[in-house]
Amino acid sequence: MQINDPQKYTRDTRHWLNRRFDLFDAENVYVPNQAVYGFSAEAFRLEEYARMFSIIRLLNLLPFDSVLDVGCADGYLPALIRHLFGSAVFGTDISDRALRRGQDLFDVYGTAADAHRLPFSDKSMDICVCSEVLEHVVNPSAVIAEMQRIARKAVVLSTPRAANEKQKQHHFDTLDKNEPHAHIHFFTDHDIHKLCGHPGVYRGARTRLVNALFDRLAWTDTSTLNQRMAYYEFTMKTVNPGPAYQQAMYRMLIDKYSAPGGWKQRLLSQNAIARLLVADAWLAGKHPGLALDHLVVIPLQNTRFLHHGRRAVKDILTALLGGYRAELLRRHSV
Repeated sequence: MQINDPQKYTRDTRHWLNRRFDLFDAENVYVPNQAVYGFSAEAFRLEEYARMFSIIRLLNLLPFDSVLDVGCADGYLPALIRHLFGSAVFGTDISDRALRRGQDLFDVYGTAADAHRLPFSDKSMDICVCSEVLEHVVNPSAVIAEMQRIARKAVVLSTPRAANEKQKQHHFDTLDKNEPHAHIHFFTDHDIHKLCGHPGVYRGARTRLVNALFDRLAWTDTSTLNQRMAYYEFTMKTVNPGPAYQQAMYRMLIDKYSAPGGWKQRLLSQNAIARLLVADAWLAGKHPGLALDHLVVIPLQNTRFLHHGRRAVKDILTALLGGYRAELLRRHSV
């Protein structure tokens, strides 16, 4: 998708994200970008677990002592990496309010910056991680080049995957022009190989099969209704979307969870989700064509994968599925 005025796009994106990361619900509790307050079996959270487990599982096989998360949002991923691996972590995001939330929630510190021009020295971090960012930026190749400049050992990135050119074109044909922070890129396998080059190790994340199962079996309880409603109302107020976008958001956030969890809650327990996440990561790694996300490692300076993971898979799953969480952040405390 062509951006006619990149500077205006960047300003508008920063403004919208600052409002989003300053969102509190009717009870004055911060509405986070990810499931930072504990376990959630909502469909969009389960998708995040699948993507994040694949990223952490991959990092588990890399040597590092420092990580920069480019597009860190409110700090959950770098905080989780620090918790699991004991490494120094830093964040950068175009939104200064996002960085403030990372400090409030997790004591993760960073700097507000445009990902095309990052204020970090050459080879100053072992690893740069960039998850769900490239699809939003004006020039993805420039952002990757910046991360390669900063990282000593590897760049790890994930971004949504277009199965083919037809799906890619359909995405742009149906994209709501009023949507802020939209996916202005949608990468096919050919696109991502062209972006990341020959040294990249290409894997997938979040398979269609497990994602469809999560969508069918997702459940929630009424305790998150205020959070979901706050985000839905915020989106409707700030986006001015068309009918199709409105309906999709309402179904995703509100209508899908209007009935009690019941049998779904019994079937899709945390243990069941953990087993599905392991199966999903294995399947996506072996058969990237089934994946909904690209997951790529660009090794630098002859960095090699470790023969054994630094942490047990069980420890990673425990932390991811609610074992590592933040306290509720209330408006009066920030």
